[in-house]
Amino acid sequence: PSEIKKGKFEYVVCYTADGKRKYIPESDVTAQITSILNTIKIPEDLLKEYKEHLKQSKQAEINYRNAEIGVLRAELTKTESRLDKIINMYIDGDIEKSIYEIKKQEIELKKLEIESKIKAHRNADYNFNDLISELIDITKNFANIFNLSTNFELKRNLLKLVFRTLEIKEGNLGYALSFPFNEMQNLCSHTNWL
Repeated sequence: PSEIKKGKFEYVVCYTADGKRKYIPESDVTAQITSILNTIKIPEDLLKEYKEHLKQSKQAEINYRNAEIGVLRAELTKTESRLDKIINMYIDGDIEKSIYEIKKQEIELKKLEIESKIKAHRNADYNFNDLISELIDITKNFANIFNLSTNFELKRNLLKLVFRTLEIKEGNLGYALSFPFNEMQNLCSHTNWL
């Protein structure tokens, strides 16, 4: 069609069963995708329950981290005391220099290992729960994000995330949703999800 060449309309080209080209307005395809995305919902009561579970998990994670850091600090103090003792033993002449050097190196390695573990606990990424919560919020707004975004890369990535397969057959979308979105589709009308 000449309208395509003029840039007035945007079409998606597909083929009929007999091999003929069929031009489908992009807006029709977008409307079908939007309709599918609108079927992916998580009931509010389930969301509320999940967010409460995230809060409890976060607190358990904090308690675990603090307990581990406490154990590691006690171990570090004990290791530093051992290092002080070995230095005093060497100064007092109770051990030879070769034994002192070996023991000192062993203790310093242990100290570095403990300090590394403490640093790892402090620097660990504790944003996982926030990321999951954001993903849920995005899931609630798939259709709006898809329709309102002018970023084609974002739209493409959203489609890759949600759809396992997506194809056009004679103007109609055929699709399969990726997990967990296939479980979420029309979830509000079902009572057994978990």
